Amino acid sequence: IEPIVYDPQSTPNLYKELAVRLCDDDRVRVVFGCHMSSTRKAVLPVIEARDALLFYPTLYEGFEYSRHCIYTGAAPNQNSVQLVDFLT
Repeated sequence: IEPIVYDPQSTPNLYKELAVRLCDDDRVRVVFGCHMSSTRKAVLPVIEARDALLFYPTLYEGFEYSRHCIYTGAAPNQNSVQLVDFLT
């Protein structure tokens, strides 16, 4: 396994460009990354179109599914509901 790392500088459009570069030029099939929802949403169409796989490592809103994405963070029903119940 050889990691290929780029710095998208927290810019959704650059995330998308680099996802294209990873998949097309570097021939990567599995991507670990994205930190914000906007960057995930920018990258996911690229990943899906190239039949690749994205590991998304942070919390996400839920209400989204892609067979090309492994959502490893919690969704609101896994943490926020319990917090509200505890606080009330």
